[in-house]
Amino acid sequence: MKNGRDTRELSVVYHRLGTMKWARGEYDQALSNLEMAKNLRMEEGDEESLSMTLNNMALVYHERGDLEKALELYLEAEALYEKHKDMHSMGLALSNIGLVFQDMGDGKLALEFYAKSLDVKRKIGDQLGIVITLHNMGLLHKDDERFGDAIPLLLESLEGSQGLGSVQSMIHNLCALAEVYAMMGKSDVALDYAQKALERARVGENPVEMGISCQAMGLAQCSMRNSKEAMENFERARDYFQSANHKIGLAGLEYTRARALLLLDMKEEALSSLEKARVLFEKLGMGYWVKRCEKELL
Repeated sequence: MKNGRDTRELSVVYHRLGTMKWARGEYDQALSNLEMAKNLRMEEGDEESLSMTLNNMALVYHERGDLEKALELYLEAEALYEKHKDMHSMGLALSNIGLVFQDMGDGKLALEFYAKSLDVKRKIGDQLGIVITLHNMGLLHKDDERFGDAIPLLLESLEGSQGLGSVQSMIHNLCALAEVYAMMGKSDVALDYAQKALERARVGENPVEMGISCQAMGLAQCSMRNSKEAMENFERARDYFQSANHKIGLAGLEYTRARALLLLDMKEEALSSLEKARVLFEKLGMGYWVKRCEKELL
């Protein structure tokens, strides 16, 4: 029979193993270990540690594209954070809930949860959390092609990430800005942001960050009608996303590639990429994006 100390130590081991497996993209093994940690922490009644495990499980399901399960776990974690007055984690969970609703295509609910998250983060002075939520809000407006609303949020997030020295956040904001300006036809500005993103991403060689940077560069080059270099960058992005088993990234890449091909007046190739994106989004259960692809395929 395990005593309390054994249970705690085992739960820590399983939680850390699960988190490590998640970081490597080994989702099944990550969930298996996190599930063990969850059960041990429930057995022990350690709600504060349990909330962390629930949140990490939600992150894994979110990256796998199981949005309903991710939402369920984020909500459970957020309730425990609120119960134990862990305001930092609560602000993070609220932002993640907003991101799930954004991926589901419910922009109104996404903005509601982002606003709640910002309120908590500003009260406790969580500067990095503010940066992340502003970025997510900017992405929501970018995806809906409300570029005038997206740019100020992304610039504020970029400025905050630079002040904090958060390279990851800088890369994500630079890529988003590159894509916004490419879609607006401001090619020189788009290329400048994409180049800055790639320069920073090459330092760390994180496959997801390299993937989104190559994707942004591809779109920027399409806006300049450099089709050969653009397609090479999209292929690099695909290789990086595949190496990280980043399924949402692969689906988003096909959608972005379709938009880029339209900039080059390559309609047949664009429709082919859009159909690939639709299939990938459907497999991930991202109904909003499936409908969006179907609408554009008509």
